[in-house]
Amino acid sequence: MGWICQHCGAPFGDSAYRVKSEESGVVLLDIIVCQHCHLEARDLGLHTEEIGVRIALAPETTATQEKSRLCVDEQKSDGNRSVEASVVEAARN
Repeated sequence: MGWICQHCGAPFGDSAYRVKSEESGVVLLDIIVCQHCHLEARDLGLHTEEIGVRIALAPETTATQEKSRLCVDEQKSDGNRSVEASVVEAARN
């Protein structure tokens, strides 16, 4: 996943960091920055934290699921066949 640093504007693909600053409960600064700007912010005494990127993996498609999907697609193109008949045929194969 690519990021754009909200401080320097440079694109980056490695670690992203959030830089926050609050005063009396009011958020003054809340930006996503690159590693270089993160180090600068940390040196200035601002609160920084690394952003953990979650990667959602799609579940693997089983052969039976694939056959069922293909049969449903086939049924859409053949108006005389029912979805149930297509799924039964796929299960037999």
